Amino acid sequence: MIMLTCDKCERPIEVADDQAGTKVTCPHCGDVNVVRAPTAPSDPARERTTAAEPERRVMLVRPAMFRARPGVFLLLLAAVLGGAGGAAYVAYNHQPAWWAWACLVVAAVGLAGLGAWKVATMGASLEVTNRRTISSRGLLGRETSEVMHADIRNLQIKQSFWQRIKDVGEVGISSSAQDDIEIDMKDIPRPYHVRDVIDAYRKV
Repeated sequence: MIMLTCDKCERPIEVADDQAGTKVTCPHCGDVNVVRAPTAPSDPARERTTAAEPERRVMLVRPAMFRARPGVFLLLLAAVLGGAGGAAYVAYNHQPAWWAWACLVVAAVGLAGLGAWKVATMGASLEVTNRRTISSRGLLGRETSEVMHADIRNLQIKQSFWQRIKDVGEVGISSSAQDDIEIDMKDIPRPYHVRDVIDAYRKV
């Protein structure tokens, strides 16, 4: 018989030897676990330590702003600086007041655009732990999706030519239980590094 510890509830599960290399459902919590072949006699202590290792964060990434869309970022920044500078120039040179108000409106629009963009990126994240990958969206409302590393069937990286130059891209992950992409995050910096980190824990 093979004894393993559930990844989620950490309770022991006993399975037959011929189930090595397959996946079983924990009878206690319903979590899906990979049945690994028994290790050599010299390794059981290390195997128990690995199985009992608590979940910990390995990486947390958020969508990029400037790197993802430098043109839009510079345009909004120019609106803020240009509008504020224009308003100061108009006031200093005693020009008509409506010119100053027009400049301030341009600056406010640029600032609002940058602020909304920053809030959106702060509300979206891709978290990688030693057991799973979790995507989150939203600050007030919250939408999350997660895939256990042992269940990952497909891990996609999508990059256009310009995205490759800027080293940003889209990360898509699906599990063995689903045909569709369950995690899909755009504008992720260093996407291939993210993939390498996830792959490292898929092999544990």
